Amino acid sequence: MARLKSIHPGAPSLHYSSELTRSILETVPGGIVHVGADGAIVAANAEALRVLGLTFDALTQRYTNEFEPETIWEDGSPCPPESYPVSCALRTGKPQPATTIGVRRADGHTSWAVFRAVPLHDTETGELSGAIVTFLDITERKAAEAAREALEAQLRHAQRLDSIGQLAGGIAHDFNNLLQIILGNLELAAAGDTGQALTDIRAAAERAAELTEGLLAFARRQPVVHSTIELDDLLAGARRLLKPLIGKGVVLEMAPDQVSGAISADRHQVEQALVNLCLNARDAMPDGGTVSISTERITANERFAERHAWATAPSYLALRVRDTGPGIRPDWHTRIFEPFFTTKPAGCGTGLGLSVVYGVMQSHQGAVMVESTPGNGATFTLYFPEVASSRNAPSEGREAPRPGGQETILVVEDEDMIRRLVVRLLTARGYDVLSAPSGHEALEILQRSNVSVDLLFVDVVMPGMRGPEFVRRARELDPSLRVLFTTGYELKPIEGESRGPDPVLYKPYTPDQLLPRLRELLDRAA
Repeated sequence: MARLKSIHPGAPSLHYSSELTRSILETVPGGIVHVGADGAIVAANAEALRVLGLTFDALTQRYTNEFEPETIWEDGSPCPPESYPVSCALRTGKPQPATTIGVRRADGHTSWAVFRAVPLHDTETGELSGAIVTFLDITERKAAEAAREALEAQLRHAQRLDSIGQLAGGIAHDFNNLLQIILGNLELAAAGDTGQALTDIRAAAERAAELTEGLLAFARRQPVVHSTIELDDLLAGARRLLKPLIGKGVVLEMAPDQVSGAISADRHQVEQALVNLCLNARDAMPDGGTVSISTERITANERFAERHAWATAPSYLALRVRDTGPGIRPDWHTRIFEPFFTTKPAGCGTGLGLSVVYGVMQSHQGAVMVESTPGNGATFTLYFPEVASSRNAPSEGREAPRPGGQETILVVEDEDMIRRLVVRLLTARGYDVLSAPSGHEALEILQRSNVSVDLLFVDVVMPGMRGPEFVRRARELDPSLRVLFTTGYELKPIEGESRGPDPVLYKPYTPDQLLPRLRELLDRAA
């Protein structure tokens, strides 16, 4: 084995016997590879060969010019040759910092290691003579981290499902009340009392739709989608969601003077954070109590910024959740946001509720703070950066009549009553309407020689052939077809072909929501 030179010119050379050097290299816990100035492998210890999954001969043959030609970064992207630690060390002549890299082995597996490369210089001339590459195998640690992340994801999902179970009982009560309103008023309308009866039916149906949306918010798994949300509107919707969830033993209070303002947020994540805080408050008061939700606008002046290092926005909207429970011990304040930390008895909590709240606020460039002393309840405050409100922006077509047209629309919907309703609605607006209860029957209509369709209004989930599959086959017949999907619960983007995702209208929708969307698509087609 070639003698290793010191990396510092002028320092004494390392005069070890070949046997002693070999013994040292074989007993260190990490991999060590000696690379010449031309990048060729000079020597490697047994740990290096084990991690790389190669014999020494195979190593020298495989890595003739570069030490790590088949490597990846931690995010899975390829690690370019110019970024390899040994390449950088040989190119710059400077030691390289520790870098985590995955090495694809000959057997198809990937070994993960923390690499460091240190150049070697000739002690007499100062010229670069090679490099020493050391690496510590962390493959098992990476596997354990991946397993832990998967477990955390499962537990978060389990917590969401547990919330649904608690929510279902309360919502069932509300739904039965709404059905009573609808059925009773239908009887009155049939007897001729249509005025107030129809108004109440519509109000009950709208509230039922809001309850359904809230329930689905916990079951769905989707990317974070930010939009501008009015805080008081969000709280109005959350109140309907929280009331049946908290139950009758705890009083839910909303401050009457809610601050108006807007935040950029994923509505369902914010609702999840609110629910988690309110559930924690409820569980802290088994004998009853009060949960109060209030808001405040905060100007992030110099004093506020000094106290809160995370504050970077000029103003924040604060959302506070207070309870009258026993409070939180001071030594728990720094731990309550840790995953799996819980003060509840075994089997009564996952310890993920507040960690989910913390994660939601991090993803919204905000923060969550807690104030509590034993015996005086607890207050959790969510700080959201304030954004410009769109409430006063002009609304296009708000007072305009419902648009119609003379184009041909094919309605594909397996629910008979919905299909008949849409056909009547579109026909009344002047459209030429065709309809089919399935994708197969709709394709038969499109294949007729005397039929020319301008737009497809298609349900996503249908028996036999799903909506996206029908659209793909329909566009094989006519690539210019415009499409509006509709669905009651599938919220993932519906991928079109090269044109990108097709628009989706979610059920339940009103004529004022459907007709403008159709007109917009038809006008765009023209």
